[in-house]
Amino acid sequence: MIFIKYFCQRFEASSYEETVEKFADLLELIYAVLPLHDSSIEELEKVRLTKRKKRGGFDKGYDLIGVVDD
Repeated sequence: MIFIKYFCQRFEASSYEETVEKFADLLELIYAVLPLHDSSIEELEKVRLTKRKKRGGFDKGYDLIGVVDD
């Protein structure tokens, strides 16, 4: 829920529904760009899950401060 509140403010959305619509727009953009980089939704999801397992996710409302590459 913290993320939803954050993105409502960040995207200047006035409601939960508007925020979800903006997320849908972001996904459409990502889905459109993936093939331009010879990638797919399935590959993206595989990488996402691998990174989540290794580094954790954002489901507890944590803020990303920085990234350290291995």
